[in-house]
Order: sequence, then structure tokens, then C-alpha cells
Amino acid sequence: MAWLGVVPGLAVGPASGAAAAAEPPGGARVAPLTLSDGTADPADPADPVSPTRPLLTLDMLDRQQGGPSGASQGASPGASQGAGGSQTPAGAPSQSRSAEAQATDGDPLAAGRRPPLTRDEVLESSLRHMPRILEAMAQFRAAQGDMVSAMGAFDLMVKSEGFARASGYYDGREVDGQVRQALGPFGAEVYGGYRFSGGDFPIYEDKSFTNKLGEARIGFVLSLLRDRQIDGRRGEVRRARIERERAEIEVMLTQIGVQYQALSAYLRWIAAGLRQGIFVDLLALAERRQEALSRRVSAGDAAAILLTENRQNLARRATLVAQAKRDFVNAGLSLAQFYRDAAGEPETPDPARAPDGYPPIRQGELMQVENDIQRARVARPELALIDASLDRARLSLALGRNELLPRLQFGSEVSRDFGAVDLGGPSRDSTDTIVKFSFSVPLQRRFAEGRISRAQAELDALRYRRQFTAERIELEVRRLVNDLRAAAETVRLADLEVDQAQTMQAAERRRFREGGSDFFVVNRREEATADARVRLVDAQLQYFEALANYRAATADLGALGIR
Repeated sequence: MAWLGVVPGLAVGPASGAAAAAEPPGGARVAPLTLSDGTADPADPADPVSPTRPLLTLDMLDRQQGGPSGASQGASPGASQGAGGSQTPAGAPSQSRSAEAQATDGDPLAAGRRPPLTRDEVLESSLRHMPRILEAMAQFRAAQGDMVSAMGAFDLMVKSEGFARASGYYDGREVDGQVRQALGPFGAEVYGGYRFSGGDFPIYEDKSFTNKLGEARIGFVLSLLRDRQIDGRRGEVRRARIERERAEIEVMLTQIGVQYQALSAYLRWIAAGLRQGIFVDLLALAERRQEALSRRVSAGDAAAILLTENRQNLARRATLVAQAKRDFVNAGLSLAQFYRDAAGEPETPDPARAPDGYPPIRQGELMQVENDIQRARVARPELALIDASLDRARLSLALGRNELLPRLQFGSEVSRDFGAVDLGGPSRDSTDTIVKFSFSVPLQRRFAEGRISRAQAELDALRYRRQFTAERIELEVRRLVNDLRAAAETVRLADLEVDQAQTMQAAERRRFREGGSDFFVVNRREEATADARVRLVDAQLQYFEALANYRAATADLGALGIR
């Protein structure tokens, strides 16, 4: 499943220790705060400005592949990890943590927290419980029932009849039983029967006489022209088989569509959580600065108007946090449509289980484009549906051509009477072999000609549709490849922009401390850094959504969690 790199799921360790206390409202987790050179930004009590950005590191992959454990596995989304493995809450001064907090590192269950929600969990839940998929599977079972029903035309048939004269000159009575079995080839039927009669029959019912122990017979009937290659019974079986195949393809088409939507909802939920964390970071900076400014104003070291300006920043940033929290909650509700509990009911994911970032973009992700296009041409359900429709049209054409043929049937029957000779005389006391045929032809065959004309037109239309669909699929895949490459470049540029914004923010802080800048510019640098981080999250979301779309377009079932 390569759409998220080389890991089978997008899982990142949860917050622990002091970092857990620094988590934003609603349980959203934020990325570590570092300078552009990767070092921790020292907090100034008088001016606690700390640029932030999400760090995409290889420890994500280690946790997914059973790699290093311990502190790296327990890395907090809201903490940066030092060289010694300790974690520092985002935007807070570096400090040592308690032994109890360190003891729970790398083991979220030991700390009473659930691990991050993975892509595989969402896809498995969606595949197992999503009503649209269950509906398609029920339709498939219905098509299987139609298939069984159509096979009923070839069921063994037992027939019995008899009569007896209750009054009159003759007292003849007869009982006849027969078993018939329809076969596929040549529209054949085989049958066997046993007939028993007693009493006297008129001359015009002479055929009813049997010997004392009755008469046994076996025979067959073959169609030599019409109904030889195809007939109504075999046609219904073939039609039911085609409809069953269509229903199976519909299941696959529904699964691909639903799983792609589930994956997209999961990716958007991650992005919403990351945006909330960014704005929470931004608000936390203003809150800490408000405390520092209050102390400086009280001491007479700063003008009171700075407090007013910072309150304005607080209000603006609190609004951003409220909006981001709303979007995060809404994204969780959208994801709940696909993420369900064991009973199949929608389950809103725990905000604390939101991963703290996207994995790195893997180089060479699209090296097999031509192979993927060929796979899409073979495996895309849309093409398979058209192929099934072509089979159905060919069946209609075959049935129409069958109707044009005259009906010529050939059959044979062997009968033998048993027991003593009865009133019918000795002529029944022998083995009789009968060869028979029948021939008929309609003088006007407009029904068959109209059926053929319609079937041929449908075949032509479906061939054109298939050609267009195959071309559209190839162009769609190539367009998605272009989108992916452009999205990867956008991520690279957005990441570079974050680096530059952090550098500018750190430089502005130094100028402010040295008296070369003012409070307004520092705020603008902070917000520019936050905006750059949001654009990076948006670029990453765009890339991974495009990658998920590419996997769906190339019918990469494994990447969509379809078994």
C-alpha cells in the first residue's frame, strides 16, 4: 500500500508527560516548535515568541515498521525531541520531566491513551460496515438467487396422470408416470416413463392397452436448427450469469468509491487537526506575551498601549482557533460516516487519536505509470461493466439469430411391455423403437429481424462507449500523475516557505530585543509563519488526496484496503 509511503498505516505516537498538558482544546495535537536550523528556540520571559512548524521525521516510519521504541515511539505531537531523547512541550521552556512521565514514553496504553487512528483502521471499518457496500453485496446475493432460479429450467421434472371410466360400455383405466430432464447441448431432452392399463378400451384408444405388468419407455429429443446453439432456457441462464457478474462488478465499483471517500475524509480530518494545532500555537504565543507585557507595564518598562494591541491579537487568534476547532469537529463527523464501531454505527473518532502529521513524500512514487495505466485498462470496474453489457447484447443477438432459423427436431423412443398378454393382444409383446421428427418455419420473421437489428445497434454503441471510457481512463491517470508531480513540488516549496518564515521570525525577534523592530512587525512575522505552516498542511493534503485518487483511478485495491 504505497499511497502513504512505505508504511501500512499513518500512525504517530501520542502525547505524553508534560506535552499532554500542552495539548489544545478538543485533544488536537500540535507539531514541535523549532528554529529553521532545527534547534530549540529559547523562550524570553519578556517576549516569548517561538516559531512553529510540523516536523516530518523518520521516526514516524520507525514506529510503523516496528523500529526504534522508547522515547521515539512516545514522541508527543506537541513536543520536540532533544538529542538525549527528552521531550519539550511546544512553545514552552525546555525542562526535565518527571520519572513517571518518562516511564510511560513509547507505551501509549500504559499512559492510558489510545494510539493514533491509522488509515488501515478506517479502511477496514468502512469496508466491513459501510451501508453502501453492504447494499451492493446484498444486490449481488440477489443476483445469485436469480442465477439459481434460471437454472431451475433444467430441473428434473416428474409428471403423472391417469384416468378411469366410471360408467359406460368400456371399463378401461390407465396410469402414466414420466420423468423428463432438459439438457443444454442441442436443446436436448431425455425422458423415461412407465404406463399401466387395465380393462377394455375402444378401438380409437387402442394405444392405451399394455400387458399385465405395464409398459416402460425411454427416449430423447434433439433440436437440429433452431435451439441447437442457444434457446430460451440456456439464454436465461446466460443472462442471469451476466447479471450476477454485473452485480459483482458493482460491488467492486462501490468499494473503490467508498474507500476513496473514506481515505479522503481521513486525510481531511488529519489536516483539520493540524490546522487547529497551528492556531493554538499562535494563540499560546499571544497569551504568554500578554502575561509578560502585564508584568513589564506594571513595572513601568512598557507602554500600556502594547497590552491593548496584544489583546486585539488575542481576540483575532482566538477566533482562528474557534474556527479551526469547528472545522476539526466537522471533519471528525464526516469521518464518522466511514469509521464505525463493531455494531456498524458511526463512531466519531477521538480527537486525541489524530496523527500529528503526514509522512514524508516518497521519491519515485510514480515510476510505474505505464504499468498502472495497463492495469487500469484491465481492472477498472467501469470497463468491466461495459464488457458485461457487451456480453448481454451479444446474447440478445444470438437469440435473435436463433429465432430466424426453422425448427427441426429429431427424436427416438424405445418401449417394452412386461408380463402376460392382456386384452390388447400379442402385438404389445415386443420391444418397439420409434424414430420421429418435426419441422416448422414462420413465413414472416419480423420479430427476430427487429431483435437482431436492435442488438447490433447496441453492440456498436457499447463498443464506442468502451473506446471512449478506456481513453478517458488513460487521460485521467496521466492527468493525476501531472497533479501529483505538481502537488509534490508545491509541498517542497511550501516547506521551503516555512523555513524562510521561521528564519524571518527569529530574526525579527532578535531585532525587537535589540530595539530595531516593533511589536506590530513581530506579530506579523508570527502570523506569517502560521500562514506558511497552514499552506504546508494544505499542500500535503492536496498531495495525499491526489495520491489516493491515483490509487483509485488505477484500481490499486491493496492501497484502498480492499481484499
